[in-house]
Amino acid sequence: MTSWRSSRIARQILRIPPIGRIPLGLFIRQRQRATRLYSLLKEYGERVQSWWSVGRQLPAGLWAPKLLNLYFNPWVVLGRVACRPQATDDPDLLSVTKHSAAPTTAGHPGSEVRICVYVNSQGNFFHSEIAELLSQGLQASGCFHVERRNECDEPDDTSLSLVVSPHEFYSLGRGKHFLQDRYRSFRKRSNLFLAEQPGSKHFSACLPFVAEARRTFDINYQSASLLRELGVDAHFLPVGHMAAETVLNGDQEITTEDLRKRGLAVDWGHAQSGPSRPIDIAFTGVLTRRRAEFFSRNADVFSRHRCVLALPTAAEPLVGDISSTLTTHEATALSQRSKILLNIHRNEAAYFEWHRIMIRGLWQKALVVSEPSPLPPGLKPGEHLMEAPLEEIPELLNWLLETPEGRSKAESVRLAGHRFLVDHYDLGQQIKNLEPILNDTGN
Repeated sequence: MTSWRSSRIARQILRIPPIGRIPLGLFIRQRQRATRLYSLLKEYGERVQSWWSVGRQLPAGLWAPKLLNLYFNPWVVLGRVACRPQATDDPDLLSVTKHSAAPTTAGHPGSEVRICVYVNSQGNFFHSEIAELLSQGLQASGCFHVERRNECDEPDDTSLSLVVSPHEFYSLGRGKHFLQDRYRSFRKRSNLFLAEQPGSKHFSACLPFVAEARRTFDINYQSASLLRELGVDAHFLPVGHMAAETVLNGDQEITTEDLRKRGLAVDWGHAQSGPSRPIDIAFTGVLTRRRAEFFSRNADVFSRHRCVLALPTAAEPLVGDISSTLTTHEATALSQRSKILLNIHRNEAAYFEWHRIMIRGLWQKALVVSEPSPLPPGLKPGEHLMEAPLEEIPELLNWLLETPEGRSKAESVRLAGHRFLVDHYDLGQQIKNLEPILNDTGN
């Protein structure tokens, strides 16, 4: 194999006198430092631009020091110190879980309120998936008549509005024109829905719009609590189970061509979901240094089992035409054919990844094995999912897959987890509980 120094490009670079005298290891380290510095400056530029376009127009009282620190703190940018909001017993946050998930009935004719759900068509596919589920939940509540819209549609001043993932909706494609002054009233009266992790650049990019909007709903219980501490009118809205026909219900088929395009084994595509699922361990999530180190460090453990690891980079929005990204249909099919759905945090922050754990995992009757994190109300480790510190997860996986006691435990926990989601987090009922808040236009 040709060494790095003997390659044609390397020879041309090393002919430059200042570079040719630098040892290879030092040259690589300096290049990595320069790349990290460039990424940091670029990210800061994006944050400043976002704040300048929206945040500077806000009343000074909305930008408390804590909020500005969260938005511009360099350690938050680098992900070295992430927000770790503790679980609270805020009655307003718990209102969504106060009532049992009894089946909902349709409202009386003419009593439904019109609401438009906006999502950017060029954004991450799972945000479109969430927007679709929210639309169905709003409709199933019997309280709303729902219209789906994107960045190409003009605002409807006669209805309520719910903007999913505002940092994408207002920044991609034609969505940028909503930052103009003539749409300021739309931004101020809109409700927002967030599904980003505190401490990430995506969460920070949402903050100017959060401060400007009427109110915010968050998929994560602790994130909603953090926003309330910052003075935001925030509410916990978990995207729960839907009994109606969706892409997340029923056995999902996948073609051989799709499998080959994604680099997946062809033979598991036509297997039926159930206890005899052909895939032992599955993981889907963006590639980070922490995750890369975990999987490489435990390669011998994963090589003993049949695994599918989908780790696209987060350099651009994850859409279906990126070969390393699984679409909603493909990711659902993967979960339905997996015994274990693994959840590894992207960094040291103990964040509850609702979409991966609840929608990809419990909804599809897969056993979720996760690092510890602040759990939403009612969810219990060892009963609805399995938790273990990062260094103990490989041993836990071997026990669950290779021993009779582990397999029995895995079967009971995965079925209990699915039943918990169905019984306690019915999306239509959750939205019905929050209907007075959504309809409150007094702010």
